Amino acid sequence: MPFASSTCLDPLFLVNAALAVLLMIGVVAGAGLYHLWRARASKAAPPQAPSADRRSEAGNVFFAIFAAVGMVALLGVALTNLMQGPITSVSKVTRVNVALNDMQAAVAVITQASLVAPDADCDDDGFIEPLPFRDAGAASAPSGGGLLPLSTAVNRRDPWGTDYGYCVWDHGGKVLDDSCGGADAMRRGGGNTQEAAAIAVMSAGPDKIFQTACEDWIDNDTPVVNKVSGSDDMWRIIPYAQMMVPASTTNARLQELPDGACNENTIGIMRLFLGTAQICLADGWVEIDDVSVESAGDFIDITGAEPASKEHLSGTISFSGFRGTRPLTVQGAATLLINGNPVTAPAAVSDGDTIELRADAPGNPGETSTFSIMMSGIRKEWKIETRAAYPPSLSITPNAAAINVTGPGNPAYSDLTGFVVRNTGEQATGVLQAAQLVPLSNYEFSGDGDDCGGVTLEPYAKSAAQCTVDIRAKSSGEAIPSGTLTVTDGASANATATLSGTAGGFNCTLAGVTVAHGASSTFYSATAHTDCASVSQTRTCNSGVLSGSGSYQYASCDTLANCTLNGVTVAHGASRTFYSATIHTNCASVSLSRTCNNGTLSGSGSYQYASCNAPANCTLGGVTVAHGTSRTFYAATSHSNCASVSQTRTCNNGTLSGSGSYQYANCTLSCVPYAGQICDYTCSIVCSGCGGCANAPNSVWGYSSAGGWGCISSGGAGRYGCWPGGSGTGNLRYYACDGSCP
Repeated sequence: MPFASSTCLDPLFLVNAALAVLLMIGVVAGAGLYHLWRARASKAAPPQAPSADRRSEAGNVFFAIFAAVGMVALLGVALTNLMQGPITSVSKVTRVNVALNDMQAAVAVITQASLVAPDADCDDDGFIEPLPFRDAGAASAPSGGGLLPLSTAVNRRDPWGTDYGYCVWDHGGKVLDDSCGGADAMRRGGGNTQEAAAIAVMSAGPDKIFQTACEDWIDNDTPVVNKVSGSDDMWRIIPYAQMMVPASTTNARLQELPDGACNENTIGIMRLFLGTAQICLADGWVEIDDVSVESAGDFIDITGAEPASKEHLSGTISFSGFRGTRPLTVQGAATLLINGNPVTAPAAVSDGDTIELRADAPGNPGETSTFSIMMSGIRKEWKIETRAAYPPSLSITPNAAAINVTGPGNPAYSDLTGFVVRNTGEQATGVLQAAQLVPLSNYEFSGDGDDCGGVTLEPYAKSAAQCTVDIRAKSSGEAIPSGTLTVTDGASANATATLSGTAGGFNCTLAGVTVAHGASSTFYSATAHTDCASVSQTRTCNSGVLSGSGSYQYASCDTLANCTLNGVTVAHGASRTFYSATIHTNCASVSLSRTCNNGTLSGSGSYQYASCNAPANCTLGGVTVAHGTSRTFYAATSHSNCASVSQTRTCNNGTLSGSGSYQYANCTLSCVPYAGQICDYTCSIVCSGCGGCANAPNSVWGYSSAGGWGCISSGGAGRYGCWPGGSGTGNLRYYACDGSCP
């Protein structure tokens, strides 16, 4: 637990207090001596009035004593006022040194506590996250930061009574990650760098007001701690690289004072430990000597070096800020160079010396050698990392091969060709899969076949391991296409060889016809045509390959016949419109396009007419009769019985049916002689059209000599007729009005 510590009094205050006490003592002592003298004088002498001279002498003595004491006090006050300026300066310097030492101790303690914290790298990005700052609440703190964490046993208040400020940055590949508390984790945003500040401890100085701001990291050239001009704030900063390489504690028991010398009663004592000053705090010894030693620069790591390459150089750094020499040790088999000269480590380093390391790269790929130097509490590392081992890489020899086949044969085979597979990488392959051969229609494994499948190949440079694949080509006369042979472990290692070849000495076979090598035959692009010669081509066989176009693939061609219908010839493959009627009011409705296919027309046979015309109307007697309609025509234009001279005639495409004697479109009724017959018409009805027999009931059998028509009866038989009157007319000459007796 933290120990309680006393507060140092201001030296000027102590001097003033002492002089004040001295003044009071002088006053009291003078009064006491005077009283004592008076008492003794009164006892030794007889009572009498003292003379004025003696009283004056006594008063002068005691006044002189009192004045002397007072003068001493006044002199002290005067000296105090005279020394106030220098004493104040000494006090200020003392407080500044105390603050600087406190801050340096806090940096060291927080660094150690951060490195050993259970969640030191809480976001697993390879960078330690320092302890977060404490929320200052209403207390004064640097902008963007807070106060020292309570978990560390360090002085938390500066000599002026203000809590020390504290800023911390989260560096690495993940910044302010949620696994570390995110943006609320009391850390500033950092970068993927080791050069920027990781921890900063600050004092507000004598004015007790922080005028310093902590900013997020932008780049290594932009400060992350900024102080207002003229501010008395002070701080101690440690970059991430120095935080990660604190002074070695492997020899922690080699000391001039035992560890037990640091306890609650000895807080503040110091010891020298391996040339490094340490201070006793509440949690034990803490190094503070780094206050006087500073380093400039960092070694430059070597990455991607070739294995076993020689004498790489680290770049230079320097140490300063100390007097005399400091011991420097080297870890790792590196040569130490001071000011460019190789020396044996450990070595003594003077202020301003440049330090350099020289070493060889590791002998194998993917290895890292780490070297370090240590001076006081500063440790600098240098790494040489060889490039990564080359991954496995397969090669096939030969990587291209022409494999030829000579016929005849069905199929014919080429000679055997062997392919050697090796691993040219620096890592072993995975288990090789079965070799892949494309296309299998023209290439196949033969001989020992594939002895690579299931094999793991070590790097050939180490073990000379290899495997072989034997293949041959085949053909039945067809050309041999390009192909591939592929070997792979299914991961990163694979290799492909290109295959090619020719096939010769083969006959040709097409459409069931065999053409001997060097011979020719006629082939056709169609099996039937109206002109087979126009679709023919002579093709010549050359080692299984026919010349000419592959579209001429048929061995024969039949001549196609044309079609003939209704006197019209339709060529094969052509089409023509035929009709189901030669005459129609809508010829399109009775039409059909029919195509000729080798002498046969498509479609229905009812469409057999080559043409179709619209029908003509008929004209007769000044009357037009539409095609397909009928009308009554007459043989006379006037008749006593028109129906007897009528006929119904139908128009068919301009021709009327029936007799041509029925040529009149109309017939008017007239009286005509009717011999030897008496009709059963009453004169009042029938004969009215013949001039009228108005008085039919009065008619008598006989005739009238008067002119005009007369009515006769048949002697009461109800038969009546009309006859023309006049002399010489017999009574047997009758006329019927319509020429008939209905």
